[in-house]
Amino acid sequence: MKQTESLTNRQIRRLLRNSLRGDTRAFRSIVETYQSYAYALAYRILAQQEDAEDVVQDAFLRVWRHAADYKPGIKFTTWLYSIVSNLCYDRLRMRQRQNEFSTAGEPENLSDTPLQGDAAGGLLHNIHRVLRDLPHQQQMVFILRDLQDLSVKEVASILDISESAVKSNLHYARKQLRGLLKDL
Repeated sequence: MKQTESLTNRQIRRLLRNSLRGDTRAFRSIVETYQSYAYALAYRILAQQEDAEDVVQDAFLRVWRHAADYKPGIKFTTWLYSIVSNLCYDRLRMRQRQNEFSTAGEPENLSDTPLQGDAAGGLLHNIHRVLRDLPHQQQMVFILRDLQDLSVKEVASILDISESAVKSNLHYARKQLRGLLKDL
């Protein structure tokens, strides 16, 4: 499912500028427009509703605090996804440190994900089960490119890697996932 921006970069710049001046309605417009995009990404990475909601809230707090740092030449969704994915990665590292990672990572309620229906839900469930067996960078590339349907260029920008690294990681991730899913 290709996600299209509901606000132009010009509108985003204006809303962020107004937010910096204390206009909470302007910032609320940004949150309401993009929170479902942010949640979908966080949920696909973390596979836990509560953690995904916490990350989205933290992400918008960072957007609020760093609104002056937004560079208009970058798509807002790319900037937001970068913030969300970094916060998710931090959350996963925290889980790992607390020895919770081995029991976490299964989707709690597949109806909360953008893919719906029995076949899609079953496939998504299996993908989440095997995704955690991939190296982190391959997980992120797969989630951003194949599940979030971002372009290779956007994924490279979010993860701060080259486009060829995105393509390479995506190739290996898909290959490993195919093999792991066959075993299921």
